[in-house]
Amino acid sequence: MIVGVRIDTGFEFFHPSPMYGPEREKSYVTAGEALKGVEKVPYNNEKMNTAPKTVEMLKMIPEGGNFTDIPKDHPLYVKGMISHVYRRINRNEPSKTIIAAGGGGTWGYHYPEPRPLTNRERARLQSFPDNFIFQGSNAEVRRQIGNAVPPKGVEAVAKALMPLFRKEYNVIDLGKLREELGSMTIKDRMKQCKNQQKILANV
Repeated sequence: MIVGVRIDTGFEFFHPSPMYGPEREKSYVTAGEALKGVEKVPYNNEKMNTAPKTVEMLKMIPEGGNFTDIPKDHPLYVKGMISHVYRRINRNEPSKTIIAAGGGGTWGYHYPEPRPLTNRERARLQSFPDNFIFQGSNAEVRRQIGNAVPPKGVEAVAKALMPLFRKEYNVIDLGKLREELGSMTIKDRMKQCKNQQKILANV
């Protein structure tokens, strides 16, 4: 995620350190955890009509698998360009990318049920709260969810920006900082960012 700050604000922004994952502050949220109890949510939770052919294809695809699991000599084999084609969730891993639009099996598919994910299930995987109601047709809602920045994913960035909007920060000369960074190699800039993240992590 790229964050731009106007130079006249004098606000030095630092991306927050990653919080989720192995040996980090919090564990990844698995798809299974995210979807727990989702069937009880009344909003945006309509199941799509699934063609019998698609159901039979999905039965050949294991948890976390995709179109490549269908044998190439099988009558229902399909060619895919991206790994998301007929991708089924793995309940024990974080969700794969939720795609905004497209056909050819890019809806994202449930496991163990052989069907596309509902829009509410997609919203859960994107970390939207259940009381956030999407408006529009199924296709429009799917596009909104897929194009959205996951709320939980952006929460730490929003908190890091709050001092700017509250005017609670020490003003620095961003023009000078820009010149300094401009004279550095990309490698040196990345090293400086990593050092700054370590400092922020210990604050």
